[in-house]
Amino acid sequence: MKKPIPFLVLFLNITLCSCSISFVSSSGAISNSLTTSSSTPATTSNDTVSTTSEETSSSAGNTSSATSSSTEASTSYAPGTYDHYYKVTGDTTTATFNHKAMNNTQYVDALTSSGSPKVLVLPIEISGYTFSAQTLTDINAALNGNGKSDTGYWESLSSFYKKSSFGAFAPSYTVAPKYVSGLTPSGLMALETSTLSASSAIVRKAFDNYKSVTGDSGSQFDQDSDGMIDSIIMLYSCPDASKSATIAKLDSNYDVFWAYCYWDYDKYGTGTASQPIPMSYFWASYDFLYEGAQSPAVDAHTLIHESGHLMGLDDYYSYDTVTYQGQKVTPAPMGGVAMMDMNVTDHDAFSKLSLNWVKPYVVTGDSKITINPAESSGDCILIPAKGSTWNGTAFDEYMLLELYTPTGLNQLDSVTKYSYDPLGYTAAGVRLTHVDSRIAKYTLDNNGNVTGSTYVADPNAAYSSEDYYGVPESNSVSRRLGAAATGGFNLVTLIQADYPTNTLQYGLNQGDNGNLFTTGDSFTFSAYSKFFAKSSTLDNGKAFGYKISFDSVSATSATITITAQ
Repeated sequence: MKKPIPFLVLFLNITLCSCSISFVSSSGAISNSLTTSSSTPATTSNDTVSTTSEETSSSAGNTSSATSSSTEASTSYAPGTYDHYYKVTGDTTTATFNHKAMNNTQYVDALTSSGSPKVLVLPIEISGYTFSAQTLTDINAALNGNGKSDTGYWESLSSFYKKSSFGAFAPSYTVAPKYVSGLTPSGLMALETSTLSASSAIVRKAFDNYKSVTGDSGSQFDQDSDGMIDSIIMLYSCPDASKSATIAKLDSNYDVFWAYCYWDYDKYGTGTASQPIPMSYFWASYDFLYEGAQSPAVDAHTLIHESGHLMGLDDYYSYDTVTYQGQKVTPAPMGGVAMMDMNVTDHDAFSKLSLNWVKPYVVTGDSKITINPAESSGDCILIPAKGSTWNGTAFDEYMLLELYTPTGLNQLDSVTKYSYDPLGYTAAGVRLTHVDSRIAKYTLDNNGNVTGSTYVADPNAAYSSEDYYGVPESNSVSRRLGAAATGGFNLVTLIQADYPTNTLQYGLNQGDNGNLFTTGDSFTFSAYSKFFAKSSTLDNGKAFGYKISFDSVSATSATITITAQ
């Protein structure tokens, strides 16, 4: 059995403005700390693809049940034509390298992003803060409601993910009888030690109570029968520290009374298929359900964002600050407008690609491609460096294009400002992002701390289960793993159509319609070099080698021409 990794927990958490970072220390002890401006580290067989010159796109449903990679069809192209692309029909993750598999190599778990998993929900009642019957009703509506008709505001957690995944992911949430903890807020804080987080202590108690009250072992919530409950949601009955002066006095650092994802790391490997144990969970106050709504209406934004972490997605905002004109400012590499950035709108194309929900058009040379709105079709265009072969998975380096429209899952946040977060884009346009999600094998010291990483050459090959893998890049410099070996780059960067000087690095222009590319715009690497760490090449050292021209962009379609330079 591998030696556990005390420092290698990647997707460490968040919601809203202040961010609770959970990590495992070099001594193996689990701890939490708050940071909003820190620079200190927190922590198969191939499917076939079809070559096409069609300029229309199809639904993005997950058409393959096998976990495998897509490979480029062997095709000869006529000179001077614009059909040098193909549409992926297979999976965009592999059995070895998907979020869940990579988390497992790091001794933590993740919720599968396909099928109809059952997720256990544990309401945690804190002494002095009794759950009302209405609150328990609201919890169920926020989790399992049939959209606005049940929530009175927006989508529920379940309805959002069914729509965002185009039906590939249809979770259901079993709300357990409330667990009366018998703990006051200060009593719960006292559970926080150098070796065990308060939330991990509670999840053990609450899960044991669930088994005792219901007689259920919990195996129905362990879809892959690996001895670990795939995910648990805990909602506690007192306010979070930002909404109560009383709670803030107890927890001024937001170590406990906030919303975050975490893992009961020390329990890894102790469960069985018939008697699974809690592992991956998120912990949040009931009051996050009312961030954008008022009971009996409920708001699932935070639930949706945190559930992205449960499936392995990272935060796309930055935890760090930089100095700009003498002031400390926070970079915004993704521009704010994405569910894994500032909790708004639908998931972006990269998130969906890495969860195996969309099938991109892949460019291999001069191309002219028409795409439909991403939120309804799943259409996107993936462009690797000229002359390079895409590795067939979401975990590579490439440019990614999608047509954003203020419709569907984007509509509410495009017309109604959510909390203090940016308004979604209010006009149609093409979102162009640079993705560097290459997989690396980590090297460790004798204490299990990450000391470096080496990029995996071929994600479709078999790799040793005794090694540790993950995506080292992050939009927070302090959260990149093995940066000394890899150079350290952003995970996903929005290219601002109207600001080639890259004002996002200074936290400016979030939610600006001008960030999107529209009819008549064009992209060349030299014109937008400030968005790339190496200025003249992609992170992998290769020249991008294409010009992207936006021939026509509307609310119904975008026709884009890609030409070699």
